[in-house]
Amino acid sequence: MLICEPFRKMSFQNRCIIPTANGLVGLSVPLVGGRGNKLPMGEVRIDNKQRWQTNHWRTITSAYNRSPFFEFYAHSLERVFQTEVEFLHEWNGLVFSWLTSQLKISLFVENIDVISEGPSLEQPLPSNYQEERFVAGLPEYQQVFQDRHGFTPNVSSMDLLFCTGPQAAKLLQQANAPNGF
Repeated sequence: MLICEPFRKMSFQNRCIIPTANGLVGLSVPLVGGRGNKLPMGEVRIDNKQRWQTNHWRTITSAYNRSPFFEFYAHSLERVFQTEVEFLHEWNGLVFSWLTSQLKISLFVENIDVISEGPSLEQPLPSNYQEERFVAGLPEYQQVFQDRHGFTPNVSSMDLLFCTGPQAAKLLQQANAPNGF
């Protein structure tokens, strides 16, 4: 994570998307100064005056309480949502650590404060994450509301974990593609 990189509004740096009974829902972490922040990622503060963690947890519970593996992961994820942190990069690191531990995969990510010149990878954004270039090769699996909305690719990795359980890591390896929070 580039903590010196400027915060990009309308990105997945402070949000994820999950399928619900009513369609796709974006869960956004509110920021001090709003989405117009021009600060480096390492300085972006979370607006903890809002009850966003409670609201996010309720939405996640409502969306996934009927998924095959939610009950297995819910307790540890609820503890994550009960943890208050000050900075967005801390929250992202907390969620990333939880997710990699549940997937039982080892990834090392460090905060980087220097940008070197080199090729940049195009990242999916909330406005284009469903485009073919970002979903090609992602595996299909049974989602909770697939009977209502069809399969929705490239949503939060929580969806994959709650719907496939221990198979989630294998499906991600097969796809060889990042899948967001």
